[in-house]
Amino acid sequence: MLNQQSTIFISGASDGLGKAIALEIASRTACNLAICGRSEEKLRAVLKQINDINPDCKVIVASFDASDISACNQFADHVLNEFGNISILVNNAGANTKKATVEEMDLNDLNYMFQLNVMSHVAFIQKFL
Repeated sequence: MLNQQSTIFISGASDGLGKAIALEIASRTACNLAICGRSEEKLRAVLKQINDINPDCKVIVASFDASDISACNQFADHVLNEFGNISILVNNAGANTKKATVEEMDLNDLNYMFQLNVMSHVAFIQKFL
């Protein structure tokens, strides 16, 4: 149940579905929100919207590429230090950066997408369990 004691962590919150979820949660209750994404500028705009919707939300924001597992772990540790625990994890970070057939796929691009779309999610799950 979502309430003022809830702490929600949303990756990929600078745009799209992650942003929409953050704004919807802020409209429902004054809770703890931890949001991250690649674009610092977009995250600042999301933070402003959250504050406009519900100034009682406590929000921690970080801009980094979630394919960097070390950055994921650092932000997760910071959130845990500030808020204690996570009630809800929304693992939303991801991208399909290079669309190609298997024979045309660059393995570096595939590795990047795997780090972002899979490994970052597992890293956040491990930290918050």
